Amino acid sequence: MKKHLSFLAPATLIIGTPESTKERAHRLMQQAFCTNEACTPESCSNCKNIQIAHHQALWILPEKKYTLDILDPISHKINFTLDSNAHFFFVLEKADFLTPACANSLLKMVEEPPHGYHFLFLATQAQLVIPTIRSRCHSIYTNQETRVASSGFLRHFMGATSSAVLFLKELQTECPEDYETPECLDLLMKHWSEQHIAHLLAHEPSEATHAQKILTLLQKTAQRPPMPGSSKIFWRDLFLRKG
Repeated sequence: MKKHLSFLAPATLIIGTPESTKERAHRLMQQAFCTNEACTPESCSNCKNIQIAHHQALWILPEKKYTLDILDPISHKINFTLDSNAHFFFVLEKADFLTPACANSLLKMVEEPPHGYHFLFLATQAQLVIPTIRSRCHSIYTNQETRVASSGFLRHFMGATSSAVLFLKELQTECPEDYETPECLDLLMKHWSEQHIAHLLAHEPSEATHAQKILTLLQKTAQRPPMPGSSKIFWRDLFLRKG
């Protein structure tokens, strides 16, 4: 078993394009099912099965919205006790299509899955995933940084300290439009998610705690997007809250 498997959370939300989220899901499953770190799907039958259809994974892809009957196989499978060193993955594509009723039916299983079971939720935008599911997941962002990455305005949210005077000045000229706000928040959450993991791996608890605090703030803020025409107030308040 790979040493870093301990970092695999019971529930993980993977945000990005459909292709990148599926690729990341495959990589997480490789941590559980393959002991050869240098292998590839071409040279390893186990990894090839992960790419196609592994017997210890259940992939769910709704045609439109999720319905309770689509999730029935999860309730059936999770009642079986796994061997002490075994793992099983439930991969829910288009997690942003989960309805409130479907999300509620999963909550207890996602929060406290039996030993060896893991949930992977794949979505294009974090804020479209029902908050009760999102708050129970470790988040991973795969999407490439967009043109907003070079914005001096956003850099004020990526460091530990920032000049309030300079921020307010740039807020007047570089403030994202209303429609750009979800993209900007996703970019910031990707940054702080990566920072959190990096500090954990480097055994830097205070820095990891700070990164988690900022990430939590961003996740909560994403649940309340700005009203039309109020982007400047939205970003000013976020800057003040992050401290």
